[in-house]
Amino acid sequence: IKHKYPGFKIGIIGAVSPTKEYSSSTGEKLGRTLRGYIGQDGFIFSGGVGGVGIDVYKGILQEANGSDDRFFALLPEGLPAHRGYGGIKVEHVGSDMFERRVGIGMVADISIAVNGGGGTLHEAISMLKLKKKVIVFDCGGASSLLYQAKKSNLLPESLINTDLKQEDLNNIVICDINNIEGTLDAIFSKSKSRTEPFAKAFFSLTSQAASAIDAL
Repeated sequence: IKHKYPGFKIGIIGAVSPTKEYSSSTGEKLGRTLRGYIGQDGFIFSGGVGGVGIDVYKGILQEANGSDDRFFALLPEGLPAHRGYGGIKVEHVGSDMFERRVGIGMVADISIAVNGGGGTLHEAISMLKLKKKVIVFDCGGASSLLYQAKKSNLLPESLINTDLKQEDLNNIVICDINNIEGTLDAIFSKSKSRTEPFAKAFFSLTSQAASAIDAL
């Protein structure tokens, strides 16, 4: 799957039935922002179930004018995506939802946790154990739990009996929904203001090297 979808891959993990702290507009805004951010450089995927993932997908479609080839769903073998996704591409990993949750951590370069319950927490911890970044918002559920743990740099009692360790907090990235692009820039170093000067310097040095070789 990682080779089939080149570039960076952002996994969306979140609640099927979100708590009251979350609103669908948050998910849609996230989808629009992420789709605009990745351009043709990466992919976004979700776990293929309802709730947050569908809201994010709606936002992606809004940004992509109703059709998109930069999104796919990741599900266990034999399971289709929720009908709310329409005819999106589906990839399969694992034989059940437990294995699929672990698989998300293996496929994604980073994940973004939005609200969520025990399943989302499992997905986030699986990512963190692989030393991968998990972006979290303070929007209720598992996401807020991880947000507060990072902010205080302390494991709350509810997380002590999980596989999460103190050092895993280093890979949690707290974020405001209005600054997701800046947060991703810091992780991927994708900011145009940084990459363009680097590219110019690289090509300048390449040209100088070519001229030196020609002079030999």
